[in-house]
Amino acid sequence: MNVKCCVLIALVLAIICINWTQGKPSSIINRCKCRGGTKRLHPNHIQKLIVLPIPNCPMQIIATLKNNGGQVCIHPKTRWLRNRKRYLKSLM
Repeated sequence: MNVKCCVLIALVLAIICINWTQGKPSSIINRCKCRGGTKRLHPNHIQKLIVLPIPNCPMQIIATLKNNGGQVCIHPKTRWLRNRKRYLKSLM
């Protein structure tokens, strides 16, 4: 009888612990979206630029393309972006 009671208590505790951890951990939420990125994208092909402020990550710049609506990460040290630092600061 004691063994069944201990097993039942262990199962109840396991279920409670599982329910408490249903939210996503912060390590997944704050993960960097872009790793590196492309440096070979002409500004005329970009429809929209998005700058994601993620802590502990380098600047995350995502471009939406005009032709197919796809999204591409752009490396922050791309030549034409370096020349437009004022434009990037206005996006942030």
